[in-house]
Amino acid sequence: MASLVLLIVFALCLLYLLEPIFKKNVHSDSINFVVHRNLEIRKRLVLEGLKDLDLDNQAKKMDNADYESLKADLMAEGALVLKEIESEENDK
Repeated sequence: MASLVLLIVFALCLLYLLEPIFKKNVHSDSINFVVHRNLEIRKRLVLEGLKDLDLDNQAKKMDNADYESLKADLMAEGALVLKEIESEENDK
């Protein structure tokens, strides 16, 4: 009788320890949502930055060298964000 109780306790402990393997990982889904949301925000900020930069350039608020340098930085950031979004979508 004692060995049966011990076996049941062992089985329950084993099930408890192995539960994360069989259960869908909700935590990683939450992390993926946050990562995707942050990437979308970064993309929007880059696009808004490029728009503002073009408006400032049209209003002659900066010289061409500064404009080109800032535009290149924003374009590089935008390319990086798009690559990260694509990578994240391919991982799904």
